[in-house]
Amino acid sequence: MIDTLIYYLDIHVGAITAVATTIIAAFTIALACSTKKLWGITKESVDLAREEFTASHRPRIILRNVSVINENGYKIIYSLVNIGGSKATIVNSWILTEFINPSMPIRNIRSAGHDDLGKVELQAGECRDFNCELVGDTSLFMRFGKNTLRFGENSNADLFFAGSVRYADNFNNIRDSFFRRKFEGGGFCRTNDADHEYAD
Repeated sequence: MIDTLIYYLDIHVGAITAVATTIIAAFTIALACSTKKLWGITKESVDLAREEFTASHRPRIILRNVSVINENGYKIIYSLVNIGGSKATIVNSWILTEFINPSMPIRNIRSAGHDDLGKVELQAGECRDFNCELVGDTSLFMRFGKNTLRFGENSNADLFFAGSVRYADNFNNIRDSFFRRKFEGGGFCRTNDADHEYAD
């Protein structure tokens, strides 16, 4: 019986090898398909973890330390601080002073098309100082007060320091920060409107 089995295997060795090779090939293909699916699932998990990290550690730029100084002309010295958990790169910025009549609605400015600060990177926790020169009516207002604005559209206006900063996080998600402070009592103070100071 054993001799018969050996004889049979010896005669059909090519067919047995072909069947074994086919089974191994099928197993290899199945393994490749499952590995590809596993790679896709792993990539999705990594992308989701990255998005969650970005959402919880995103950058957030806010305004701090606003003061007015007179050194060869009036200027506003202020700080922008990234209080978020990752780097912010400023891509657009518009910083200005403006007079707004109390009877007029106040619209938030948008930084698109403006580049007042340049391309600035703020690491997580970093504070950077900037300044805004005051010229024309603004400089007169700082020097002599509201009574210097007796004529024209600014005659009853309030002075505001405002800015709009658009910045990107590490994954190029765009975010906006906006601030508006009103000049009162010798300095720029927060208004009572939550829309006048926010960061995405």
